[in-house]
Order: sequence, then C-alpha cells, then structure tokens
Amino acid sequence: MKLTRHTIIILFIFLLFPCIAHAGTVETNGQTWTTDGTADQVEINQAIQAGNHIILSGDFCIDEPIYVDSGTTLDGQGTSKITLDDNVNRKSGAYKHSATTDYANPMIPLIGQSDTEIENIEIMGISFDGNYDGNLDLIKGRGFYNIIFFKHAVNVRVHDNYFTNSHGDSCRMYRCSNIQYYNNEADHLGHEGLFCIESQNIEAWNNRIENCIDNSFRVNNCDNVLIHDNYITSIQGTPGSGPGIQIQQDLKGRMRVEVCNNYIVSTWGPGIWIVGTIGTNEENDIYVHDNAFLGTGLNGITWVSGIIWSSMDNVRVENNVFDSCYGGGITSFKVKGLSTAGSSFEVTATNNIFTDIQKRKNSGAGTGYAFDNNLDENHKMISDFNVLWGNEGNFKNVKQGANDLFQDPKLDSADTGWEWKNGAWYNEFVTITPGSRWNPSDDDTGEVKDDEDAPVDGEFDSIFDVLYYKEYMTQYSGNSTIILPEGASETPAKVSGTIEYYKVGDNYTTFVNVPTDGLSEIQYEVYGVKTTHTLMIGERTVKGVVFTETSIWEGEHLHEVNALKLPGMIPKDDIKVTCVTPTARFEPDLKTITTEFKIVKFNPFVIGLFCIVIIAGLFIRTSLKHLL
Repeated sequence: MKLTRHTIIILFIFLLFPCIAHAGTVETNGQTWTTDGTADQVEINQAIQAGNHIILSGDFCIDEPIYVDSGTTLDGQGTSKITLDDNVNRKSGAYKHSATTDYANPMIPLIGQSDTEIENIEIMGISFDGNYDGNLDLIKGRGFYNIIFFKHAVNVRVHDNYFTNSHGDSCRMYRCSNIQYYNNEADHLGHEGLFCIESQNIEAWNNRIENCIDNSFRVNNCDNVLIHDNYITSIQGTPGSGPGIQIQQDLKGRMRVEVCNNYIVSTWGPGIWIVGTIGTNEENDIYVHDNAFLGTGLNGITWVSGIIWSSMDNVRVENNVFDSCYGGGITSFKVKGLSTAGSSFEVTATNNIFTDIQKRKNSGAGTGYAFDNNLDENHKMISDFNVLWGNEGNFKNVKQGANDLFQDPKLDSADTGWEWKNGAWYNEFVTITPGSRWNPSDDDTGEVKDDEDAPVDGEFDSIFDVLYYKEYMTQYSGNSTIILPEGASETPAKVSGTIEYYKVGDNYTTFVNVPTDGLSEIQYEVYGVKTTHTLMIGERTVKGVVFTETSIWEGEHLHEVNALKLPGMIPKDDIKVTCVTPTARFEPDLKTITTEFKIVKFNPFVIGLFCIVIIAGLFIRTSLKHLL
C-alpha cells in the first residue's frame, strides 16, 4: 500500500500526540456532543450541565477534571475509556522537586465535584487510565491525579469500572457517607484502591484489586464499614506495595469495621493492618471473620504477618484461615514512629486455622508464630478453639487456649467453617472463587506453583476469577538451574560505570551510567531517595529459574534510556549504586566525567551589521530585476 504525504503526516501526529487519536460521543436528554480527543472534559462537563444521566461512547482524553453535580450518573456502558493527557496540571515557573506543590497542584482528580457538597452520584462502566507514564516527573502517592475524589458527598455508587496506571487512588472519599464500591477491578495504582477518610456507611464488595503502592482498601477514622467478598493481592516485586487492607484510627471517635469473606493472597505487606494511635477506645468494634489469608507478607520488611495489630480495642478474629503467611498469623507490632500508648488492648481469636506460618523473609529469627505478641506489656491476645499445624511456632507471649487443637486442618478443620478440597480452601459463606490456583510451595519461598489449567497471558473469565500468580524475582539463591535470556552475557562479578556532569551555562545535570549487560537490577539511592531499574525478571519453572529481559523504572528520579538523570551536580559520595545479578550483588566502580557546553555569545553590533548587509543585498537584487 502506498502512503500519501497526508497519511504520513497524520500518522506522525498521532504518534507524537496519542490522545489525538481518541474520539467519542457524549449523550444526555436527547443532545449529543462529539469529542476530538483533546480536552474532552469540556464536552462532558457541558453535558453534565444539560442533564443527569450522561452516556459515554468511545475513548476520551482529558487534561482537566470532569466535575459532577448532584444527581449525576456517568455511564460508560462498559466500553468507554477516559485517559489523562500528558504533562497536565503544571504550574508555571521553575521546576522544583516532584513532590512539592510549587510544581503541580495536588488533589486535582480526574473526576471531581462542582459544589462543596454533592449527593446521589453514580459512576459506572468506565475504564480509567491515569497515564502515569505520560507524567513521570511527578511521583506516586502524593495526591496527584486521584481518579475519583469527593468531599462531603452523600450516596455515592462506584461500580463496574476498571482503574489502572495512576499516580494516586482509584477512589478517595473525605467526610462522605453512604458509599458503595463494587464490581470494580484495579491494578498498577499509585496509592490506594478505595481510601475513605472520616466517612461512614461504607460497603465494598466483589472487587478485584492488585495493589502496587499502599493498600487495596483503607479506612481512616471511619464508622460502619463493611468490606466483603473481594479478591485482594499485590503486584509482585513492587516494594511500595503494602497491606491488603488498612484499618486506621488517629482521631477520637467510634470505629465499627467488619471484614469478611475475602481472599487476601500474596500481599507484599501484611494481609490486614489494624492500627490506632489515640490510646484506649472501648467504643470500637473490629470484626474480621471468614477470610482466607494465603501467603501474605512477601516483602522483606519487619511488619509482615497475616494480621498486624497495635493499639486498637475490641478486635475479634474468627473463622479465618491463615496459610503460609510470612512473619506470623496474628502479630502485635509497633511500626516505627507510631504510638502504642494506652491502658490495654485486646484481640480475641477463635475458630481460626493457622497452618504453615513461616518466618519473615528478612531478619526472620523469632518470627513465624501463629500468635506473636511483641507488645505484651499492654496488648493481650486470647486464643481458643483454633486449629494449629505445621507452624514455625504457635504461641509467643500468648497463653494457649484450653480448647485449641493441634491437627492437620486439611484433614480435619474442626468447626472453623473452612474445608480443604481440590487444592484450595472453601467456605460456604464466601461467594467468590476460592483461589484454586494458589498452592504454597514446601521450600519456604512463598511462590505460587505452575498450573497447566491457568489462564493464558493473564486473561480470566471475570473479575472474580483468580488470576494465575507466579513469583517473580531479580535474584535467586536456591539450587535450581538459572537460565538467562538468549544472547545475554554470563552474570558479571564487577562492572565499571560513570557519573557524568554536564554543565550548560551555570546549570549542571548529573547522569549515572552503569553498563546493563548481565545485570538483572540496578538500585540507586541519592540523598536517601531510592530508584530501581529492573532489567531481568526470573520466573520459577520446571526447567529452572528462567530470566527474561525487561526495562522497568520504579522510583522518584528521572531517567534517560538506561541512565539515571539528576538535576544539579550531585557529589559522588551521595550516590549509592548497587548492581544485582541473578546470583549476586555488588557495588560498581564509578568514575566521574565533567563536560561543559559553552553558550556562544554574539556581539549585538555584529548581528545588526549582518542583518543590514542581508537586507541591502536583497534590495539591490530586487532593483536590478526591475532595471533589467
């Protein structure tokens, strides 16, 4: 096919500006708006002013928020997509640090509100892309581009949506009430899945969340909360990924939270983190029951467990299964910087299963207990009617219950409500798929076994099915054979790199270059801020650990191709670089190079004289033409 000149130009424009290719229609009350893929929020906001039920068809690209009014339904019909444009929401002026408000405005969402108080809002059937890659100069989790953010809203329903690739939360609610969040799917978020602050009457169910940074669900100083029938996991290998669910209190008031019928699988942090900082509060009621905690706590941090708990009153843990959790089953633990002051705190655990609880991955000595009370001076755990089997330990600073059983729950689970069959845990009260593809290994790695019946390429039948989870790694220290990508060099024992200073005028830019051949990961740390460049990912198979090439940057710093890019002239001693290979790690040799680009200065008189000569020449040429 022969491409015309116009076709080539159009294709070139689409490649440079991908949002231009987006187009859609907006309908309400018999009126229709057609968008062109640029600032499509203009037409959507006009439609919201004209009607309540807004029907979206096609793809949309926005560079400012969509503002909903009371009574608005934003309906994507399950096929529409809204994408944030590149480099939006920037302030004028010099670049400072990506986390400061001097460079971009925080708390400006994709979907916001037109009034200070709104009610009766429904957002449904839309795929949201926060376009993190198009706004790399800002960092995650600092309030930039939450996808939905409402304050003082009543009666909010968010359902049947897909959220991905964001800097912030999929949905943040501040001082709201009557919130329903269901049938949603989210992954690669820059902060929480659902984050509710000082809100009440909240229900979240039938969601599938892969948290990448922080939590899938977080409730902070909220009352009357029900989180049930969700599948919660972490995107593996993302160090910023935290608990599956966080229940937090740092203000006086009552918190009643029920968490039940969830599968919490292979979270990077603890399965649930229950934490208070205000002292004793007997009004609270935290009820965790009929959940499966499977292989939680994969991170190397110290505060991992099935449940991490501190300074929260009246916690009941009943009829859960804790299988192959790292760090512990239920653990009291003081996270650095948080107060555990108070007269007394108590958790009661009954009719639970604790099996194959393992030491945490790093600094694991003294961990791996079903019940681990590190704060026994004012925290108390009560155990009774629990089934314990195959754990690293059972009770640490906790008294064994009179009716606790020591038997294999996969053969006899007693009255816990759980049954092991066909390689999975089942509970009659749990309606979502039980996670039959999850099967902890016996070699203390927490991996997920291969399954020939698993979906291919991450596809699955519905958002409630369990995806095929594997353990991915950049380094392996076991006995399996390591298979490198075709053409890759053997893993080096040492490499040499450069720190290059480029000076233009009075301004410096620092580039850190490390040869990547044979490396699986490069870890950078500058003034305590970390960035990681992943180059190979290993996957355990029956043939061994197979490494494949990739290029994933994670962290706060900028980069160009394979070089770390830093503003200013950073001293060599303040730059720490660690090279990781599939079998080892080391610090490279770095030498410094300085290159200065001088700004050429022209004499204004010479430039003026040159212009006069050119103009005179053109005048003479024109005059001669007329004479001839």
